[in-house]
Amino acid sequence: MQTYSCSDPKRFFLIGFMGVGKTSIGRIVAPRLSLAFVDIDDFIESQANMSIVRIFSQFGETEFRRREENALREVVARNEGMLIATGGGAFINKNCEQIMSNAGTTVWLDVPLEELSTRPSTETRPLWSDDVKVQRSLFQKRLTHYQKADLHLELSGTALEEAAERLYQLLAPFCNIR
Repeated sequence: MQTYSCSDPKRFFLIGFMGVGKTSIGRIVAPRLSLAFVDIDDFIESQANMSIVRIFSQFGETEFRRREENALREVVARNEGMLIATGGGAFINKNCEQIMSNAGTTVWLDVPLEELSTRPSTETRPLWSDDVKVQRSLFQKRLTHYQKADLHLELSGTALEEAAERLYQLLAPFCNIR
């Protein structure tokens, strides 16, 4: 396994719908690129000392989005290379999109909704609905924003290890890894 420390800090923001694997894949790839890994949801939970689900239920989505924006600002203020997993709705917030676009490279991890609906862990996602129409509506609304990402990585039907390798191969040239 070859790694290289980028001479200037690189920041990559993983965006995509809930359940695409931003956190799982990011945790695998970041050390290989000699980048710090930050999960924005984990960062928010740590700052608030409560779960994302609880923030949503106690304060609502608007307050969560405010915290998400503040978390992004705080994380990008660090002068270090990072691979950052964002929440599924972060990139639809114009301020968050601008923060990410100005601070680094956005990478859309793309998995079809039909495949996402078969993945576990939906109980920790406050906006996930068992209603297929609601899921499709939210997915379609976000899709137009995701398509603005700097890089697009289609991951349909890939296992975690393969998805991580594909992300590594995509990002390695940015860190001068051949």
